[in-house]
Amino acid sequence: MLNKQGDVLITAKDNHFSEITKEILSRGHNLRFRALGVSMRPFIKNGEIIIVQPLPASKLRVGDIVFFKTDDRGLVAHRLISVKADGLLVTKGDATYGFDREIKADKVLGKVIAVEKKSGRTVLLNRWHNQVIGWLISKLLAVNLSFYHLYQLIRKLIVVPLRPILTALQGLKIYRLITKKFGGDIHYGLAQPEDEILLSYLLDYAGNPQLVSLMKSANCRLENRNEDWLQMVAKKKDKIVGAVTARKHDSNESFLGGWWLWALVVRLRYRGCGIGENLVKQILAAIKERGGEKVMLTVDKSAKPALNLYRKLGFVELDKNGLQLPSWRQGRSEQETLLIYHFKFSNQRSPKPSQRGE
Repeated sequence: MLNKQGDVLITAKDNHFSEITKEILSRGHNLRFRALGVSMRPFIKNGEIIIVQPLPASKLRVGDIVFFKTDDRGLVAHRLISVKADGLLVTKGDATYGFDREIKADKVLGKVIAVEKKSGRTVLLNRWHNQVIGWLISKLLAVNLSFYHLYQLIRKLIVVPLRPILTALQGLKIYRLITKKFGGDIHYGLAQPEDEILLSYLLDYAGNPQLVSLMKSANCRLENRNEDWLQMVAKKKDKIVGAVTARKHDSNESFLGGWWLWALVVRLRYRGCGIGENLVKQILAAIKERGGEKVMLTVDKSAKPALNLYRKLGFVELDKNGLQLPSWRQGRSEQETLLIYHFKFSNQRSPKPSQRGE
């Protein structure tokens, strides 16, 4: 369909998207669609809307974001670094280190002329100052640096020294009251396939590479999940600020039969707002709807805030010494405690899953 500006907004499955895209652009229409991927961060973030204008390779300039087709990766939007004497184009993602394979002019479908940010702001790339920024980024990328990783390094130099201060503030009751009142709306819901990339980055941020690796395996992708795997996310304006995972296991030498809760993560700046508590409440409600009878998890005894949270929600400690789980005790710290939540015994009323936090 056409919007008021004449752009075409389409929704299609991957195997149809390429052909539809080429047809629309060949007719002279701009193409507007949601970009998925992280190779152009932070200029284009996963899930943001981009607008592509049909344009031949001869009219592209260094620094433009080129929209082109490839033989092995489908359609790609990357920055133009240079044009060789034989007409081949050299492109590269802002967040990548390696260059793309050189592309022929006939593979070019157009260039990205605008990015609609999740905040509602639209960045028009044809404006002179954005063209200058694009040209400067292309020169940085030309020496095989990652603009995104440089951006992250600068950000860390500013943010990391502030973390101890922020952590100390989060222990104050007045801070928690203020953040809950003015922190904005937080929406809760089960993770969707389009959340997978951002969710993996959140888990990586929390230092959980095993779970990230598991998520990326073909049989554990969000789109392939069954009723025995749940991931609840907390979002603020489409940004995932927290998540929790639950998975159902049969009884074996490693697990007691039932649901297991793991990987509760909340970004540092959003801690103290009740997000972790709400995430656990939401996922308990979802497990109960699936007929779950008990939920288990392990917590380090030194993690007092986490222990207090789970006890508040109705979890009780279970004596590990009585467990007939040979592999359980191998490599387990004595500081680790096992908690269990029984739905029929808990005094806590699990809320129904909602899309909006309190």
